[in-house]
Amino acid sequence: MKKLILTAIFLGLISGISFSQTGGESFKVLDLVFTSTDLVFKSEQLEKKFVDLEIRETETEIKIALPGDILFDFDKSDVRPDAEETLSQVVTVINQYPGSDITVLGHTDSKGSDSYNMKLSDDRAKSVRSWLINDGKIDQERIIAKGLGETQPAAENQNPDGSDNPEGRQQNRRVEIVIEK
Repeated sequence: MKKLILTAIFLGLISGISFSQTGGESFKVLDLVFTSTDLVFKSEQLEKKFVDLEIRETETEIKIALPGDILFDFDKSDVRPDAEETLSQVVTVINQYPGSDITVLGHTDSKGSDSYNMKLSDDRAKSVRSWLINDGKIDQERIIAKGLGETQPAAENQNPDGSDNPEGRQQNRRVEIVIEK
C-alpha cells in the first residue's frame, strides 16, 4: 500500500484523495507540489544528446572520457572527421562552465614502448586541444594538453594469467577532458 501511495504521489497522479493504512492511520493529499515527469524527460534528453560521452562529476571537476577508437584511427593522432559530433557534445558541456580551466589528457594501452606511447598520447591530447580551439571555438588560454602514455590505466592490459586483455587495452586507449569547476 505504501509503495502504491508513494508511486502515485511521486508521479503526481493524486490530489485531494484520502488514504488509510491497515494500522488505522489515515492521511489526505491536499496538494501536489511537483511532478517527476519533467525530470524524466530532461534525463532522457541528456542521455540521447550525450550518447558517446562518459561524464563523471565531482565537487571540483567534470571529467569526460572519450574512447580513443571514436576519435582516432589505429596508431594515429589526427582527429577523425566522424568524431566531430562527439567533440561537439564536449563543447556543449565545456560551454556550461565559461572561464573554467580545461585539461586534455591522452592515454594509451601498454602495447609499444613507453617513449612511443608517451609521444602518441601527447600528440592525441594536442590534436583534441586543437580541435576544441579551432572548431569548438574554445579560448586557447583555457586549455592545456598533456600525454600520460600508459601511466594511468583505466583497466588491466593483461588478464590474471598473463594473457592479453583486448577489452582492457581498449578502455585504456582514451582521451579525458577535465573541466575545473
